[in-house]
Amino acid sequence: MTERTRMILTYALCGFANVGSVGITVSGMGVLMPERRNEIIGMVWKALIAGFLATCMTGALVGAMPHELFGL
Repeated sequence: MTERTRMILTYALCGFANVGSVGITVSGMGVLMPERRNEIIGMVWKALIAGFLATCMTGALVGAMPHELFGL
């Protein structure tokens, strides 16, 4: 694995696209607004997809940067 690949993976793995975030969001918001729990469950999956896309874009931006920027 090259240093460039490690740098891209470091940024890509530090994102918000994980199922743990879904559970935390549903339980936290569900306690605050129990009457809107079904709405929260529907929206949290869209937020997971948005987090995944943001993480992919971060990895793509890091991959597009010049190697000299990271001292590679």
